[in-house]
Amino acid sequence: MNLSIKFMKNLKNEIQSQEISKKIINLIDNSERILITSHENPDGDSIGSQLALGGFLRDQKKTFWILNHGNVPDKYKFIDPNGFIQTEEIDVGINPDLVIVVECPNLNRVGWVKRFIGDHTPIINIDHHQDNQNFGTLNFIDTSRAAVAEMIFDLISFNGYIPDRNCANALFLAIYTDTGRFRHDSTTPECLRKSARLLELGADPKAIADHAYYNYPAPALKLLGMVLSKLELRLNGRVCYLTVTADDIKATGANIADIEGIIDYGLFVEGVKVSLLFKQLADDEIRVGFRCREGFDILPIARQFGGGGHHHAAGCSAPGTLECVKISMLEILRRMLDGSQ
Repeated sequence: MNLSIKFMKNLKNEIQSQEISKKIINLIDNSERILITSHENPDGDSIGSQLALGGFLRDQKKTFWILNHGNVPDKYKFIDPNGFIQTEEIDVGINPDLVIVVECPNLNRVGWVKRFIGDHTPIINIDHHQDNQNFGTLNFIDTSRAAVAEMIFDLISFNGYIPDRNCANALFLAIYTDTGRFRHDSTTPECLRKSARLLELGADPKAIADHAYYNYPAPALKLLGMVLSKLELRLNGRVCYLTVTADDIKATGANIADIEGIIDYGLFVEGVKVSLLFKQLADDEIRVGFRCREGFDILPIARQFGGGGHHHAAGCSAPGTLECVKISMLEILRRMLDGSQ
């Protein structure tokens, strides 16, 4: 892209970001009871972004709740020393006058939390997914961001707010994990500048890396070993199939949250262009995760099955038996990799 065009595009994005940030801050200022949530089975970006928002709202003297459908993975629990995130399903006691949904492409993905979102409750929708459905009263969507945490950092800093150490750690964790430790091609100079600023504010990169990547419970490693032992290479080694079932989780003593990150191991195999993780956790549904190397785009495949995500990381659900779904995916992948799709 021509540098002048790129500059103008970035300037336009910055102006739009400031305009929507001002509207969001005004809406927060005029609200007293705020619910924060994200997609079911939260990952590092959604957890860190929610906690940073929670810290900001606490300092603004707001009543707030962070509710998530699905447990926080053990490796991320250290990032919530105040116990802000609640994952146990509740029935009463929440009556928000504003809802903030982060890193969630559609409202159905919030799971049981949706019951607390009234038909007329304002919703702030903050996301970087390509397929976000713009379901909010205010929609702050920027697909150029490496992580939603980048957007949250801009938002809470809009009026000069300076995050404390806990908030800085949460935001750094979010960016660090969603960029694959600054390895994905979504890693930008701006993303690294924000990360450097978070270090200046007290974020501890060693502690974050140790907890997120080098502190696995034994059952999680047993599950990883079991999944890798069943690794399948297809299409002359260009595609890697990984499979995890409910029986695998039970046999190893792991939990569903321990599945996160396993899909990346498929791309560790020499020659593999696309990695798929098939999750058979219920009899009538197969969940499929996709990862691919630069130069490929798996988002259209996920969309064929009603899923979504990013160009290099996406997911969907598919009906049918495990073997039937694998065969269906293989034919689509063959056309994609052969360049005929």
